[in-house]
Amino acid sequence: MKTKKWLFFVLLFLVLLFVVFYYFLGQTQTKKAEGSSLYQNPILRIQFEYPAEWTAQSSGHIQGYPTQYKGKSGFFVVNAIPAHTDLSETTDVVLADNCLLFGEKPVKEECIVHSRVGYYLYPEDTLTIGENHPICYVTQLSNPAYYNGQTCTVLTIFSDKEHIRELVNSLQPYYPY
Repeated sequence: MKTKKWLFFVLLFLVLLFVVFYYFLGQTQTKKAEGSSLYQNPILRIQFEYPAEWTAQSSGHIQGYPTQYKGKSGFFVVNAIPAHTDLSETTDVVLADNCLLFGEKPVKEECIVHSRVGYYLYPEDTLTIGENHPICYVTQLSNPAYYNGQTCTVLTIFSDKEHIRELVNSLQPYYPY
């Protein structure tokens, strides 16, 4: 008799735990869905989440797909560029080509996100990070993108300090067809 009562309470506890878990999981997903939108670019074959209040800007498109979004809380700009010898050298070229954004002594930080090597590029310490001096994330695209007569294999995402890591951490391949 004691065994049946004990088994009943264990099963009841497990059922309650299951219900509570799914309730909180559903709440988290609803809040996430309400607070974010999904950027998808079939040319670059990428997707990631961004704040829902951001809107596409009229400038900056890759074959008709917007590459710049902006809102009160921040922004992002995506692009794809041809690779140089390796990813590290490509990031050096990004820094050299954008010295007004990053200054004379930018910081280059290697990282691994989703098992993929990438680099965060930070403006020099004397510059205030923001729209005029953004942080840039550079990594290899899963598949080359072909546009403007070039084969582009490197992805760049420019954003502000508050959002760059969230954007990059939600970055996934996107294959619409």
